[in-house]
Amino acid sequence: DLLEQDHGFVQELLADFSVDLPQRTAAMRAALTAGDDAGLRMAAHALKGSAAALGAHDLSAAAAALEAVAEEGRLDAAPDLLDRVVTEAERVVEAIGELRLRDAA
Repeated sequence: DLLEQDHGFVQELLADFSVDLPQRTAAMRAALTAGDDAGLRMAAHALKGSAAALGAHDLSAAAAALEAVAEEGRLDAAPDLLDRVVTEAERVVEAIGELRLRDAA
């Protein structure tokens, strides 16, 4: 039925997002290390949007703050914000894992 198909799609979307998050945060860290404010801004912007679309509002807000300092070229402020993004990403991955376990039961 349609509801089950939608549920399967949402589960797949969440799983893909969960798998992708560590790669996204690693790319942000690499951009920061390289002093690539444009690369950091673009990566943070992309994460901000996808996190918001999935309802991960704290992660989206953290990515938005990181995007803002990267856009301003204030990379000195970025490490703490990136740590916040990573912390929020870990929380999201954990929450997705819990949802998937509950659905499997």
